[in-house]
Amino acid sequence: TMTVTPMRQLFCLLVTSVGLVASWSPSAPSHPGARLQTRLRWERVTTSTTILSAQVDEGFGGLETSGLDRLPSRANSTVTFEMLAEESERRIAERVNKLADTKRRNLFTAIGSALTGVGAFWRKRSQPTDSVAILHAMERNSPPLAQCLENGKPTIIDFYADWCENCKAMAPRMAQLESRYGTRVNFVTINGDSRANDDWVDLFRVDGIPHYAFVDQGGDIQTSLIGLIPADIMEKQLAALLRQEPLPYQGYDPFVGKPRHVMDYIRALRLYRERQQQLQQQRQDQLLLNLRTDEEGEAGAVGIGDHHRS
Repeated sequence: TMTVTPMRQLFCLLVTSVGLVASWSPSAPSHPGARLQTRLRWERVTTSTTILSAQVDEGFGGLETSGLDRLPSRANSTVTFEMLAEESERRIAERVNKLADTKRRNLFTAIGSALTGVGAFWRKRSQPTDSVAILHAMERNSPPLAQCLENGKPTIIDFYADWCENCKAMAPRMAQLESRYGTRVNFVTINGDSRANDDWVDLFRVDGIPHYAFVDQGGDIQTSLIGLIPADIMEKQLAALLRQEPLPYQGYDPFVGKPRHVMDYIRALRLYRERQQQLQQQRQDQLLLNLRTDEEGEAGAVGIGDHHRS
């Protein structure tokens, strides 16, 4: 006769074997949660084995084989196993659904992050935050100075350089002022470090940057401020220009005792440039004439020499 303990072990081993065969059966459903199902089947087998083992313990009650009639009925064991199977399937479905929800959330998060990155790129491109980029954008968007001086609005002219730290510090401040006063005040930004703007640098007597020249509605220069200017001072200067009042802050003024009408200087500059172009054209024409004369002289000399030899 067998004792209780070996029989209990044999019974548990039999149940475990049946569970393993069911877990690895070819007819097992195949879906994205297959690995999860397999792991849960192991849990199901282990749980059912534990429960059945407990029932065997309770049935045998530590007796010898004569107490076999107290084993739990087959019907009760089957019901317990089916309940565990249903619970496992429910847990599988919940976890598979949770995984699907997580994948959807991750996908939406990735798409949202990509769209946010693209939006940030275009926003930075259209609205630069780098100081030098702001200065370059303001210069590109500046209207022609001659046009500004004849449209009846006051004008502020900003001379800057890329390497100037004070110019960089003033760039966001000037951009804010332009956004506030741009419809009533002309903002002209000029790169004073560019050789193409040497005439403007000479015209406004720029000897330090950042250099801000304030011109009234009539085109007369009032004063110039140099360096890092507080925002409130710039606003007071612009407000006085708009009210056609004397500027509260007078700075560097290279036009003392000289005409202040900027358009006169611009016209004089235009005449000077036109005269320089005319002189350059005359020099080129004279050079071509001299070359042509020399070539004709050489050709004539060659012809005379050939005539004498013949």
